[in-house]
Amino acid sequence: MQKVAHGDKQAFAVLYDALSPLVFGIVLRVVRDRAQSEEVAQEVMIDLWRQAARYRPESASVRTWAATIAHRRAVDRVRSAQAATDREHARAAREHTPAFDEVGPQPSPSHRPSLPGRRSWPPSTGYANCRRAFPSTPAHPPSAPARVVVSGGWLWPPAWPPRHWVA
Repeated sequence: MQKVAHGDKQAFAVLYDALSPLVFGIVLRVVRDRAQSEEVAQEVMIDLWRQAARYRPESASVRTWAATIAHRRAVDRVRSAQAATDREHARAAREHTPAFDEVGPQPSPSHRPSLPGRRSWPPSTGYANCRRAFPSTPAHPPSAPARVVVSGGWLWPPAWPPRHWVA
């Protein structure tokens, strides 16, 4: 590594032959695209040439140092590609204009507001929309008569709940 740090091209050729398979393998496992992996591995080998003077033998072996640089550079490439994809998706979402008849997301029936313990009339918007569409609709829904006398003098419906149930 000292010879490479002093610019010895022959020493770098030996280093290149020894480390390029390791570097390429690490990069290929991270990037998963052969063409990009070759490109990143080439960049790593150039970095090793340029940074040879920064290598400290007491910190790690040359193989470990090269593997660390290769892994970091590969992860940078993947993150860069993901950021570019995210930017494209965001731009496409901003530029998207929905068609006039496209329906947006609808709330699920389980998320409708209701009063606890009792059913409400009118349903959340149904009766109000009906009144807007048909102005002659009465303000309150019609109610059925409380009891109807049927033949034989019976009252229908019978009182509900029965009086003895009510406190």
